[in-house]
Amino acid sequence: MASIDAALTATSALPRRRSRVSAVLSAARKKPLGTACLVVIVIYWALAILAPIVSRTGYNEPLYGPPFHGPSLHYWFGTDDSGRDVYSRVVWAARTDLLVSLITAVVGGSGSVLVGLVSGYFGGLVDMLVQRVVDAIQALPGLILLLVVVAIFGTNIAIAMSVITILTIPIGARIIRSDVLQLRQMQYVEAARSVGASDWRIMTRHVFRGVMPTAIVLMTIALGANLLVEASLAFLGMVSSQYPDWGLMLNSGALGTMEQAPWLAVVPGLAITIIVFAYSMFGDALRDILDPKLRGVT
Repeated sequence: MASIDAALTATSALPRRRSRVSAVLSAARKKPLGTACLVVIVIYWALAILAPIVSRTGYNEPLYGPPFHGPSLHYWFGTDDSGRDVYSRVVWAARTDLLVSLITAVVGGSGSVLVGLVSGYFGGLVDMLVQRVVDAIQALPGLILLLVVVAIFGTNIAIAMSVITILTIPIGARIIRSDVLQLRQMQYVEAARSVGASDWRIMTRHVFRGVMPTAIVLMTIALGANLLVEASLAFLGMVSSQYPDWGLMLNSGALGTMEQAPWLAVVPGLAITIIVFAYSMFGDALRDILDPKLRGVT
């Protein structure tokens, strides 16, 4: 009898799996640019994770090639002033930049969800106090604040990541709060409240699910924005790390060697541009797919 029930359960699950696969394929067809950008993001992350395998040398080891050798079949992206392979350094730098953007986006996005949920759901004095703090943080010029903090506390990359995370929270918190203000008036929330559900249960079981699509899109967009901020700080010499960084590579390539070896600035610059564009376009496509008001809009 148990085997029959298991077989029936497995059989009933097949249509649901097929419907999910068809929904994914349909979304991919409707948003070809978003799909292409997702492929680019996957390639970047694959290169970063497999850096020890796909790179030709270590992140700081010379290839024993001639300094300032231009791109060729042997030196794909050329070499720098020390004869190091630029391709290998770009691949290793992907680990630093992608990981920094991921941590700051996820932690900052989670903070945005928490702040937006509490502020929007409880309202009143709680909402006023939280929003005044959000206003105060947003009133500060982000890049200037980053430069001041780094100048005071040092160029350790962890300091920069902490400030970037804090600056990420207010932007998403405002958007999440607006969604929560709408969701708390919905009938299913009122029904849960009328049967005696606690505020914590309503927030976590009902309202939180409603803001999840918005939170996912915000985190996706923050991935590109935070990567660009970190690369800007590295370019300005305000971030120090023992590992290669696209911003640092762009700095060393743009200052003093642009005419002699332009690929030292062009290659990391293109790496930053492509991934930031991919994150932005994928986030835009994801928003169109997840937002019910935009479904069917081309």
